[in-house]
Amino acid sequence: MPGSLSIVNVLLVAGGGFQGLALLKGLLRAGNIRVVLADCYEENIGRYFTHRSYAVPPIARQGEFIKALLEICESEKIQFVFPCTERELLLLAEHESEFAVRGVKLAMSGAKLLERICDKKQLCSFLQSEGLPVPKLIDVAAPALKFPILGKPANGWGGRGQIVLHSADELKRHSLKELRETHVWQPFLEEFTEYSVDFAINFSGQVSETCIRERVRASGGFAVIATERHPDRVAKIAEQFIRSIARHGGVGIFNLQIISAGSECFISDVNPRMGTSAVFGYGLGVNLPVFVCSPAAKVEPAGTHSSRRPLRMVRHLEELFVRNEGLDGIRGVIFDLDDTLLDQKRWILSKLRKVHRDFESRLPEAKAFLAKAMAILEEGNRSGLIDALRDGFGLGAELGWELIEAYRNVRPPEARVFDDVRPLLDELKRRGYRLGILTNNPPQSQRQKMTACGFQDCFDEIVYAQELDAEKPARDGFVEIARRLKLAPEQLVMVGDHLYSDIGGALGSGYAHGFFIQRPGGFFNFDVGIFAEVCGGGEKFTVITSLREMLPHLGATR
Repeated sequence: MPGSLSIVNVLLVAGGGFQGLALLKGLLRAGNIRVVLADCYEENIGRYFTHRSYAVPPIARQGEFIKALLEICESEKIQFVFPCTERELLLLAEHESEFAVRGVKLAMSGAKLLERICDKKQLCSFLQSEGLPVPKLIDVAAPALKFPILGKPANGWGGRGQIVLHSADELKRHSLKELRETHVWQPFLEEFTEYSVDFAINFSGQVSETCIRERVRASGGFAVIATERHPDRVAKIAEQFIRSIARHGGVGIFNLQIISAGSECFISDVNPRMGTSAVFGYGLGVNLPVFVCSPAAKVEPAGTHSSRRPLRMVRHLEELFVRNEGLDGIRGVIFDLDDTLLDQKRWILSKLRKVHRDFESRLPEAKAFLAKAMAILEEGNRSGLIDALRDGFGLGAELGWELIEAYRNVRPPEARVFDDVRPLLDELKRRGYRLGILTNNPPQSQRQKMTACGFQDCFDEIVYAQELDAEKPARDGFVEIARRLKLAPEQLVMVGDHLYSDIGGALGSGYAHGFFIQRPGGFFNFDVGIFAEVCGGGEKFTVITSLREMLPHLGATR
């Protein structure tokens, strides 16, 4: 991928369901991770959130399934593979060497360890051998059983296939031989508290921060309400298990279930992959999938457990409405720069911080100066920012001119590019699109930004509209970049954060479609309905909150 930050290509296996979404939410926060999905269903949930999706044979056709995954790894230059469900774990582990020779790492433990963890009968023996507490196990064929009893499938997860027997009469309705072979039995607890522990171990053997939560309310096997809790005895069991699993070569994301009931506290389940409810960690600032595959790309932590207020997670359904835009003839994508690709407020703030350091003895203290500056910006006075600061603090005309000159000459070494940008550009290049930037702001400043972003090689053409005396929404800039790309306007779409300048200008210049991106904290807060009412063309633009939302509308050009 062109630019200063290299792209990490990650494959999610069986990633089309809710399990895949849990991983996606973390991976897409990294800013340098491009996510490819493989699922047996071509139409699946995950394909609307990832960068590319493949339909592969069902796992029951093992040879074809593995062959398809290996082909995807080669064609997409995959570096890491994450399993999303329990079904594919052991099969992937059996073929680990075939992935390894292609330079692909499986983000999961090896076959030997998985066999001991995924089978609950072996799991109990493993935990006991490590000195870890397990539930009291019951032989359903034993006389004088004390009911009720709970049977968990030896190879199940998420509450599927569990059986509760309340009496000897209910037991007689089943085959004892089958019950002993297929399930692991323990006393059924009427009252208990369940804790989930989520953590990860990367390929260097490093262990992530541990997330412990109490499952307050579950529905359909999903924890829909959870809260942060760290009882000492739960934390101690978790720490002991983590040391043990790391010693045995564990790799990847783990979910540990611990039951507390009266004086008892024991491990009830171990999932050697990410659970759907492990999204709780994102609220704590702990990104487990990124930790596994790219330790350098970290999410800023929200604070330590001791200093942070307890966190509660409430999970709910959301809907994504995707309209088929019919954009088959598109060959190029034109982007605005500020607040579309680059965080403009952060850029301005970095310049102001440098100016304050250079003039510290002649200016108010930094907190007051920067707070006043950002308040002025948020009120919309960008062009008169320094003048407003001069007047607000009574700095005088001479110092005001010095500040303006210093501000213009500040060249921050880096600029914050939004997390969805680089993987999106990489994917569009892979699909064969020509890419361009059309920007209004002063060319000197915009060239500084392009260098700071490492964008020099990311785009086929860049047009600085002021050099043409054709600032957006003027038609000439839109037509000129189309000419430079050797494409007709109707073969282009425009992506920008300003409805009237970017989207209105592009549609008025004959572009096929516009993608209006609404980023949190952006400078503008447009009423989309009013724009469509007064400018028309409501069916020719789409509102998005992430650049990835463009991808379902754009196929490959080749």
